[in-house]
Amino acid sequence: MKSSSLTSQVGRVAQLPAPSTPLPRAKPLPVPRPPTKWETFAAQKGIVKKKRSKLTFDEGEQTWKRRYGYQKAGDESAVPIIEASAADEVSTRCCLPHDTQPQVDALRKQAMSACCIAMPRAAC
Repeated sequence: MKSSSLTSQVGRVAQLPAPSTPLPRAKPLPVPRPPTKWETFAAQKGIVKKKRSKLTFDEGEQTWKRRYGYQKAGDESAVPIIEASAADEVSTRCCLPHDTQPQVDALRKQAMSACCIAMPRAAC
């Protein structure tokens, strides 16, 4: 068994020979799993899974934006605030894409009925 050694800044470094005895495994090599029905069908038809881009082009701002989450493309809640002129009608209700007033009324009615149930009859 011959080994050569070199001197370096760290100290003496020995180069060991390549291992000659393979080490035994505790368990046999895993068997490759058979393809699923979909995988065999896709291979026959030539179907390849396409990676979907995380960015989409926002037509309103003419820029590339994220598809989901923070600063996503086409986000209605990210519309800038536009000041109204004196001639414009000003509504006191919120200008959301869907009207939430019936939901608010139902919640107020539910809260009042819960309050009356919890309190004695004289207080309602």
